[in-house]
Amino acid sequence: MTKKGKTPSLISGKMPSLIVAKGRRHCTRCKREICRGSRCADVPIPGTMGDKTYCTDCLLEIVEKSREDLNQIENQIRNVISP
Repeated sequence: MTKKGKTPSLISGKMPSLIVAKGRRHCTRCKREICRGSRCADVPIPGTMGDKTYCTDCLLEIVEKSREDLNQIENQIRNVISP
């Protein structure tokens, strides 16, 4: 069977974006101050027009946890396909 269209992602909607802070911000997760000119990430909040801001340290932890969760799902699928 031929697959049609591009392969969808489990990350729905807008992708997170790495930005340079134009003003002082605070990380949503650890509450650390993000100074003007520092790199941070804006992560869209699903179903809203808003974003959450994360420092790069917290973003790396979030990405690692997401990777672990996706690997777990992949392993579960592979076990069902070939027990």
